[in-house]
Amino acid sequence: MPLFTVFVPTYNRGDILCRTLDSVAEQEEADLEIIIIDDGSSDDTKEKVDRWVEAHTIALKYIYQSNQGKTAAHNTMLEHATGELTVLLNSDDLLAKGALATVRQAWEQARSNPDCGGIEGLSADLESGELLGTKYPQDKMLSNYLDMRQRFGVKGDKLNVIKTSVLKAFPFPRFPGEKHVPPSTVWSRIAHHYDFVHLNTVLQLKEYRDDGITKAWSDKKSRNPCGYRQFYLEILNDHKAFYSFRKRLAFAKRYVYLSLLCGVSFKRLVSDMDRPYLYLIAFPIGAFKYLIGKQST
Repeated sequence: MPLFTVFVPTYNRGDILCRTLDSVAEQEEADLEIIIIDDGSSDDTKEKVDRWVEAHTIALKYIYQSNQGKTAAHNTMLEHATGELTVLLNSDDLLAKGALATVRQAWEQARSNPDCGGIEGLSADLESGELLGTKYPQDKMLSNYLDMRQRFGVKGDKLNVIKTSVLKAFPFPRFPGEKHVPPSTVWSRIAHHYDFVHLNTVLQLKEYRDDGITKAWSDKKSRNPCGYRQFYLEILNDHKAFYSFRKRLAFAKRYVYLSLLCGVSFKRLVSDMDRPYLYLIAFPIGAFKYLIGKQST
C-alpha cells in the first residue's frame, strides 16, 4: 500500500493537466500512486496522459467515465484508491515544492492518533505567490473543519490530505440529474468524527481559470438545487452548534428556496427541519425568491 494516492479529477484539461502531474513527479516521493478520473473529456487528455506515463515511472491509473461531475469522479476514485492518505488536487493546481515531504513528516507524528483524519495546508496563487485565504491560528494545530472555519474564521482554499479510509466512509451523496454537491457537505460530516493537523505551510499553488469550478460557482445552486438543499439542511440540523442564529436564518431562507426548486412538499419542508420556527421566519423570503426566479424563466 503506498502512502499517498494523489487524486486528480479532470475534464477537458489536456492543455494543462501534465503541468499538474509534473508537480507531483517533482516531489521526489516514490511512495505514491496517481489516479486520474477523466469525467468525459472530449479533448486530447488521454493522449497527453499516455505520453506522460511513458516518460515517468510513477504508478498512474487513468479512468474514463461519462460526464457526471466532480463529486461523482471523487466517488469513483474511492473505488480504486489504495494509498493510506489521499491528496485532493484539481487538474489546474500544482503541488508546491516539497509539499509531500512536509505532509509525510506531519503524518508520521500524527498517525498514531485514531482521531486524526489527515493533514491540511495552505494554498497560494500560482502567478503572484500570494496566500489565498487566511492562515490557521497556530501551526500544526489539531482541530476539525467546522471549528476552524466557523469558530476561528479561517477562510480560503486549502490543500486537503485525508485518510483514504475516512474518505471511503464519507462518500459524496448523489442526486439524480445533478452533478455537484458542495464539498463542505462531506468535510462537515467528517468534522464530527475527526480532527486534522493544520499546517501554516503553502502546500498547493492554485490558478483560477474562467472555465473552472470556482468561476462557475454563481449558478451552481440553480443547476444542483437538491445537493445544495441537503448542504443547508445539514447545517440547520446537524451542525447548528457551529453557526450563529444570523447565519442559520440566512441558510434557512436558502433552504426554503432550494426546496421549492427541488419540488419538495410544504409538509416535508417543515418536517425535515429540527427547528421549524426557522422555517416560519424564512419561508416568505425564500418563497418570494423562488417565485421571482420562476417568473424570469
